[in-house]
Amino acid sequence: MRLLAILYSQNSGLQAQFQFRHDLISMLAPVDGMFAADQIYTGPKNTVVGCLHLEGIADSAHIRDMLDRNILEARCERDPGKLMYPELRRSITHWLGYPFWTETELPHGGIRTHEDALSLEELHKFQTQLTFQPFRKNAPLWELVLIKRITDTPNTSAVLFRFHHALADGLAIFSLLRKMTSPQNPKIRKQVVPARGRCKGFKALRILSAPYDIAKLEKELGQGGWLIKDKEGWTQLDGNSHYSTVAARLRFHSSESIPFSVGGAHGVSVTAVLHSAMLGAVRKSYFPSEAESISRVRVQTQLLPMWGRGGRLLGNNITCGSYSAHMGELDVVKRLIETHESLVAMKRSACPVGLAVFILALGCLSRPGIRNYFQGRDQEDKIFVFNIPGPEEVDNFCGYNIKHIDMTVGSYAANAG
Repeated sequence: MRLLAILYSQNSGLQAQFQFRHDLISMLAPVDGMFAADQIYTGPKNTVVGCLHLEGIADSAHIRDMLDRNILEARCERDPGKLMYPELRRSITHWLGYPFWTETELPHGGIRTHEDALSLEELHKFQTQLTFQPFRKNAPLWELVLIKRITDTPNTSAVLFRFHHALADGLAIFSLLRKMTSPQNPKIRKQVVPARGRCKGFKALRILSAPYDIAKLEKELGQGGWLIKDKEGWTQLDGNSHYSTVAARLRFHSSESIPFSVGGAHGVSVTAVLHSAMLGAVRKSYFPSEAESISRVRVQTQLLPMWGRGGRLLGNNITCGSYSAHMGELDVVKRLIETHESLVAMKRSACPVGLAVFILALGCLSRPGIRNYFQGRDQEDKIFVFNIPGPEEVDNFCGYNIKHIDMTVGSYAANAG
């Protein structure tokens, strides 16, 4: 906590100095600044590209109109003179090693059209190229690319939304995606009964147990093995990698009805069903012979911080939690129940709170300091689990029915093995 106070005082001094730089709007929030230490304009790794397959041939003028009306020109209710998402018209520049927002123009109104029709294979390659493509200087850290026609499937187009992680996290982008939907007949949603939680005051005291919880978790995680002991044989993924290779490592699809029915039958959460299924799929992928399977592996997944998103509509507000998963358990029911118990313990633990404080302190460092922290560090052998919306959550984009959604994350793809 003392380190965090020192770093905040340093940033406060820098904030006072930048008053003389009239081209700078404000310094990025610490967590956003950590992602901004990336080589944004030469070789970014913290880029996210979502792809929506749409039913019908999308009209770029119609999409641009909805984008302008619902997002780019949207105003705050309490202050109509203020843009709701000003960061979408800004770029990032570094001064004295720290990232600042600067005003910039919005080329093509934020949308560009890829006139040539693409096959699914060509679309996958194009999406991967966008993931590692440098951003333009003095331009916003996002773009929307319209693919007018997919040759493999009739009457199908696609939209790719590319953004840098310094701009927003997945939850913020999901909120923008919801604003690009057209009202349709409401669907009957499954009723979810919220779990009985503890009072907010008790949650705030969880930080006091963070050192104990972190030490306990690291001890458990230290008992895990490596997915592949010979790391020289790992498959390195980059901008030239075949998209199916990347997707096979990073994505998992499941029908909505299956996890709900399985979870209800065994008294576990839907999240536990999906995590357990992924663990089994990964084990079979790496270890066709069950006798060779390792016992445990670290799983890292996203969590909302206990203090919520605050007043920020964009930016990074999600923290992470980790647990030790018994991937080597061959009994499906036992693995499912243990996964559920591990997820419950993870959410009750103070580890995510401690990690959020650490990331906040790390984000207060200058760009060289952040890069030095990550440089040369061995990638821990872990499984990342992150959520992307499906047709059940967002069924249309600007009135066009969504047939399929997928996502590529640069940092995960570059470090996957």
